[in-house]
Amino acid sequence: MISEANILPARRNSIAEILKRHWLPLVLALTVLTRIPFLWTGYGADYDAWLVAKSGLTLWNTGIYHESRLPGYPLHEIVSAPLVGLGGSVLSNSATLVITLIAILVWSKIVQKVGTHHKLLVVAFAFAPVVWQHSAVTLDYMWSMLFVLVAVYALLDSRVLLSGVALGLAAGFRPSNFIIIIPLACLTYLQSRRPRQLAILLLSAATVSAISFTPLIYKFGLPGWVIATQAKMSDVTDPTMSMRVISFTYRLIYFVGPISMVVAVYSLWRGRGSLKGAMQSREPILVTSIVGTIVVLLLFLWLPLERAYLLPAFPFLLLILDKVSSTRTFAIFTMCLIMSALVNFDVIDANTRRTFHPNIHPGMVIEELANRKSIAPLDRK
Repeated sequence: MISEANILPARRNSIAEILKRHWLPLVLALTVLTRIPFLWTGYGADYDAWLVAKSGLTLWNTGIYHESRLPGYPLHEIVSAPLVGLGGSVLSNSATLVITLIAILVWSKIVQKVGTHHKLLVVAFAFAPVVWQHSAVTLDYMWSMLFVLVAVYALLDSRVLLSGVALGLAAGFRPSNFIIIIPLACLTYLQSRRPRQLAILLLSAATVSAISFTPLIYKFGLPGWVIATQAKMSDVTDPTMSMRVISFTYRLIYFVGPISMVVAVYSLWRGRGSLKGAMQSREPILVTSIVGTIVVLLLFLWLPLERAYLLPAFPFLLLILDKVSSTRTFAIFTMCLIMSALVNFDVIDANTRRTFHPNIHPGMVIEELANRKSIAPLDRK
């Protein structure tokens, strides 16, 4: 006779086996489930999302391209035109969610090649606050991130031309991400040591990027576009370096959350020896990750306006932490990272953003959902 005591362990083993075999589909399914509440809450809490919708709707209705904001995000604005025109915010948000799922799959392929904590790396990426917040919104962050990841994966597979094309597309969605050409060039050199491969990467990326920006160059002319962009950047840049440093530090910490940042710094300090050794041996992916993180941080120091600007550095940061962390430490980092999406510890007043006031408040994702619900949608499609 089979007792209940024998059945329960068998069931637990069966569930564990299912989770082990089908963990990636489960991560994707959970990603969809946790993003569903955002699909029907307008284009986004960020006003730029509504500007993109306006640009897309203008293009769809009139055939006239008008940038949402300078320097222009032409590929995303063009892609958004039929999405907004046919399905409003629900369709454009859903399209971003599909792009995010594809990005998770590409990231999974990357970390299978170069990562140690494969499953934790995928979970950390999928449920990081900045990814969660921007994975069902009418903004370009995840669209560009997908092509950055494709560019990295293509290089790891020695497909230099594809990598360059993908990076050019990433820049067409978000021009600042062209800076990723620096770590990609580093990876190309470390893997092949062939100038011809480096030339193919640079030429293909620059060509595709330039083609992507033809609507803006046609509208303004190249000198006019550059002048208009410079004028716009001067309007939004903090005038003093001290203010930039303060904004940079605060937003960097809350990019992953204060507790996650403490764990990350601890891991980097503990693993400084292995990092130094890997750098001395010029381990390609680690050197590339360090270079990628540094160049994005330097760019963010120049314009530290939104935490999401740091998104291109996030995969590189994860790969660095993967190198220096034990499984236990990386699991703690991942849990703290996910927690910061839901609840956060802050040191300034949540309303004025200027007054020192230690407090606990909703995390980035909860704040995003609340803000989106409070904004009256422009349409009900």
